[in-house]
Amino acid sequence: MNNEYSDFFTYLSWRGDIPFTASPFNAVDALILCQIAYLDLECAVPKCENSAILLKNAARLHEELRAKKIGLMINEQTAELFFEAAKTKRFGDIALCDVVNKYDEKSEEQFFALTFLLDKHTAFVAFRGTDDTIVGWKEDFNLAFVTPLPAQKDALAYLTDEAGMSFIKKVIVGGHSKGGNLALYASAQMTKYKDKIISVYNFDGPGFSSDMLSSPPFRAIENITHSYYPQLSIIGQLFSHFESYTVVKSNAQFIMQHDPFSWAVGALGFEEKEDFEAGSKYFHKTFNEWYISLEKDKREQFVNALFAPLAETDYKNLSSLSSHWLQASSAILKALNEMDNDIKLQTKEIIASLFSVAQKNFGVLIAKNS
Repeated sequence: MNNEYSDFFTYLSWRGDIPFTASPFNAVDALILCQIAYLDLECAVPKCENSAILLKNAARLHEELRAKKIGLMINEQTAELFFEAAKTKRFGDIALCDVVNKYDEKSEEQFFALTFLLDKHTAFVAFRGTDDTIVGWKEDFNLAFVTPLPAQKDALAYLTDEAGMSFIKKVIVGGHSKGGNLALYASAQMTKYKDKIISVYNFDGPGFSSDMLSSPPFRAIENITHSYYPQLSIIGQLFSHFESYTVVKSNAQFIMQHDPFSWAVGALGFEEKEDFEAGSKYFHKTFNEWYISLEKDKREQFVNALFAPLAETDYKNLSSLSSHWLQASSAILKALNEMDNDIKLQTKEIIASLFSVAQKNFGVLIAKNS
């Protein structure tokens, strides 16, 4: 491979004419479908029970997807990936069905799931990661003190329903970011039809507590779980994860490595690195030591204090917040000033404890970089 990174589009040109019967479904295929799941596909997928649409037909009938905004944090090339994949033999005849989309400010839930039928008997269940909504990001932070999240409950119910279809013999589950966490949770906690699950793909998703990860339900899926993280993973280093994983080369900087379009793709899989960068290890050690040191109520207090100012604005997503930053900043500062003094003090103490742990581990970071 040369110095330029090959991406999803290069992969489509390499493998697009090869069906799954000739070259089996792999991790790159899984991540492409997980990325497509970020699109607003409700308009394209039939709502009728037992109805589906081929990916190539969905693309042909819904050109408007090219123009739809999918959010500040989702790569704008996602729609183009959908349309290019639809042209290929490998992806064009995949059927899309059973879209579920939930957004609830009261319960602080953002959930989206979609099933891709790879053939007559094999389903790939994709869970969307965090979208552009403030609620979605708040739900991510709620992982620090809530289990199960509303989205985790819905992921379990959705996967059980899909696996329960009589014609489905094999199920592959996957997700990027929070979607990876949902894929792992649902696959581990599902009891009925669990024997149908043959693979679980987690792409840079936040983990779980060490106790949960070592529990029998999670240990039962460890051997079929395939976790992939960029070389400088941040999101995927939250909490604990299985010891077996693959580190992927990325051509982006810092947290932008979370974007799958920055991951280096080969003809049969991802271009791999031997290990995480020192910065990723430093973050993992620092965050998790700090997290473990906090009582559950302190974590909840910190997260709620962090998002309380945003709740005082009229902006529901990161895109609108970014577009009206001056107005939003004014509302956020006002909310911060009006915050209860005890909450301010306690929040400062929690942040100070994070810096204390970070400072303690700084020598480890220097040693790994030297």
